[in-house]
Amino acid sequence: MRQRRAGQAQWCSTGDRRWSSRRDDGPVTSASDQRTTGRVLVVPVHRAADRLVRRLSRDDGGGQFFRFVAVGGLANVLYALLFLLTAGAGAQAANLVGALASSVVANELHRRLTFRAGGRVSWHTAQWEGGGLALAGMVATSAALGWVATVAPGRGALGDLATVAVVTGAIGLIRFVALRWAFGARTPRCV
Repeated sequence: MRQRRAGQAQWCSTGDRRWSSRRDDGPVTSASDQRTTGRVLVVPVHRAADRLVRRLSRDDGGGQFFRFVAVGGLANVLYALLFLLTAGAGAQAANLVGALASSVVANELHRRLTFRAGGRVSWHTAQWEGGGLALAGMVATSAALGWVATVAPGRGALGDLATVAVVTGAIGLIRFVALRWAFGARTPRCV
């Protein structure tokens, strides 16, 4: 077993479990030592979480896609709240209010967080390019809402919201590729 440096956790394998000691009085050598000394079992979840955070903070396609989905999820929560708050004005009006507000927020978050293009792309450019894509999505969701209203009248606000969720999920994939291109995001290359 390797000796640890002061302040560094010691990892010991016992079967298929790993035990850690954060104390400076020697390594943990077995599960019985763990129980008798009162040390805490530390599952190596923090290592996996650290790897996940590092992986998702990269600027490659995978990291950008994860951030895109997270921002999209936040924008969809905002959209849903606004849609439900304004549903009394009708599904089309609620769709318009929700789509406009959530698109502005999502475009800015995509510019700054998802594609880290804050220094390359201005706020106005992001709204113009992202807004054009949002407009295409708005047309698609409006058409879907109109179609569902004819085939399933009286479905209610939650039914309308479900329709919008399915359509925006499909459009989201197209939007990711288009925004990645529009914001000039490139996968870093090794030299």
